[in-house]
Formats: sequence, C-alpha cells, structure tokens
Amino acid sequence: NLADVCLNTVSRLYSTPQMDVSDAYSKLREQILMCHPSSRKASVTDAARTQSQLRGGLNIVNSTNLEYFNDTQKAELFRLKGTFLQSLDRQPEANQAYSNAAQIGGDYGKNWYTWGDYCEETFRSKNNVSYA
Repeated sequence: NLADVCLNTVSRLYSTPQMDVSDAYSKLREQILMCHPSSRKASVTDAARTQSQLRGGLNIVNSTNLEYFNDTQKAELFRLKGTFLQSLDRQPEANQAYSNAAQIGGDYGKNWYTWGDYCEETFRSKNNVSYA
C-alpha cells in the first residue's frame, strides 16, 4: 500500500536531529495530505477508516505550532484545515478556516480557489445566497 510506504518514509524524518523549517513544513504537509481521501483511492467499505483518517489529519493540523512558519505556509495549513473540516461535513468551521487562511495569506491564490469552490458547492447544495 503506497499510503503506508509514504507515511513510513515521512515518519523517518522525525529522527533527524535538526531540520530546516521549510523541510519540516514539507514533511508536515505531506503527512497531513496522506490523511485525506483525495490523496488515494478509497472504496465505499473504507468509510469508517476514512473518517478516522480525516479526524487524524485534522488533529495533526490543530496540534501544529505555527510559530515558525511564514504566512504562506500558515495559510496553506489553514486551507488544509478547511478541507478536512469540509470533508467531515463541519461547514461553518470549514468556512472559518478558509477565512483565516485568506486573512493570513491574502495573496495565496490556492486558498482563494479552494474557498471559492467551497462557497459554490455550498451555494448549489443549500441554495443559500450568502455563499454566492
């Protein structure tokens, strides 16, 4: 299973005594992304495992100390938090996470794109004009 291989490889980086902030960020981001179902193929029977992995990924994001990262990296972590919350059907919290990402990294286009997709999806599913 490639997801297990990836997580095993990324976890080996913990043993490195000192790591550059950009390397630590890259490792953290990959570890978080491996918990999201969009990063791998999942069958319908894996629903409980998927929910567990989503909660695990969200837990990683929530427990991350953002002090050492630059604004773009912080914005990406909040964007990922929004993506996990959206996948867990926690819509108001997802909207808040995307908003935080936009406030921190106002010129971070990937967040604006993801937040726009979220708002469009919410508008179409709930027909709520406030998301238009």
